Amino acid sequence: MYSISLLTARIYFARLIPLISLDINDKYEKMLGSLPYNRKEKALKYIKIEDRYRCAFSWKLLEKVMRDVFSLDLGKESFDIDAYGKPFLTNRNDIHFNLSHSGEIVCCIVDNYPVGIDVENINSIDLNIASNFFSKKECSDLFNLPNKDQINYFYKLWTLKESYIKAEGKGLSIPLNSFSFKVGSNSISFNGENVDKWAFLLHNINTDSQNYQLGICVQKGRLPDKIIEIPYMAL
Repeated sequence: MYSISLLTARIYFARLIPLISLDINDKYEKMLGSLPYNRKEKALKYIKIEDRYRCAFSWKLLEKVMRDVFSLDLGKESFDIDAYGKPFLTNRNDIHFNLSHSGEIVCCIVDNYPVGIDVENINSIDLNIASNFFSKKECSDLFNLPNKDQINYFYKLWTLKESYIKAEGKGLSIPLNSFSFKVGSNSISFNGENVDKWAFLLHNINTDSQNYQLGICVQKGRLPDKIIEIPYMAL
């Protein structure tokens, strides 16, 4: 089967601005009808209409990326969901992808090897929940920071953790406190299984009203040097 080899992973995102407006509502209705059954089913499970939008648009972003990067028409491909809830192409083990969405941002990552991505809207939260998900060392690092830096550091850890378990393909069957990260000004240290296999990246996306944290996990040597924005009207 014809395959395109990438030099690095590719990362893309789109800003859904405005999230709810006449043009995007019309676009969403058309999108929903063209989604694969599994994706449409997932979108409709969301209670909030905003989450349905994000789910639908993230898939359309993936469709565009697959066309542009792999010359692949997803409408002609078959998908399945693995035991951990991760979608995959049933007939293409040379193409891997992952999706995430939060607030006004949808994003995807593609590569020839397993990948993981997570985006989170940086909001004020009760940081005490960290003890439920983070290792003792991560909690210590977090709470030893100045108060003004703790929220951002929390989201850095959270998105890295999410991206890792998504790349591993085992979801929350991997306890989030069973591995740990330490984020420096120009470094990310990882302590867990397959340390020599994975590389990580953090990236911030800012809109007029919100800030977002992006966490990325790829195989070593596969980190991209840029993240590409696609206008939502191009989806």
